Amino acid sequence: MLKNISFEKLQEILPKQQFCRINKGELISMGIVNFFSHDEIVTTIVNENQKPISLVLSTNYRTEFLNRM
Repeated sequence: MLKNISFEKLQEILPKQQFCRINKGELISMGIVNFFSHDEIVTTIVNENQKPISLVLSTNYRTEFLNRM
């Protein structure tokens, strides 16, 4: 069952070129990144108000994210 899988295991399963961990609780598909700043990623996915969803890019995962971009 996927609800019991660890982030580490999920990262092993998902294609490394397409997914990246961006903070303690989130992995994203690199294909949804619209733009990013030092600590924020704005996605191509919109919320119920038709505004792009923004996610926090933590310091611990920033280097890996930037390397993949």
